Amino acid sequence: QTVTVTGVSDDDATNESVTITHTIAGADYASVTSANVTASVTDNMVMVAGGVTYGAVTIGTQTWTSENMRHNATNGSTWSYDNNTSNDDNGYGRLYNWTAAMEGSTTEGAQGICASGWHVPSDADWMILEEYLGMDSGTGTGQSDATGWRGTDEGTKLKEG
Repeated sequence: QTVTVTGVSDDDATNESVTITHTIAGADYASVTSANVTASVTDNMVMVAGGVTYGAVTIGTQTWTSENMRHNATNGSTWSYDNNTSNDDNGYGRLYNWTAAMEGSTTEGAQGICASGWHVPSDADWMILEEYLGMDSGTGTGQSDATGWRGTDEGTKLKEG
């Protein structure tokens, strides 16, 4: 039986992952209809200011950019990693002061330098990620030790490879 799912769309028609799920108990696939099938689109890439395309990755229930930002901001200051040479931008991204990262906003979770529909991660966003990676759920509510750091090796778990 063929089921057609409509209404699944996105502004960017490239680099899409379409997830199709059904809600039929058992193995009676003959009874699958469009009424019990849903589909969603996930972008695997995201366009950001200046026409720079960034990869994205889903970790747990959250979607994050998978590389460092490297475009200029319209507010604040940005600079390249090593001696302010743009050759480093592709490998390391750019460095942003807080005003640049937030594009002048003072509201936590603001869009800032991120693409439309995205935002600069809040502390709560980071805690969800850290807990998904194994940090004790009570650790995120305060600092874990006298150094001001929380968690253990959650950052290492994000390292590529």
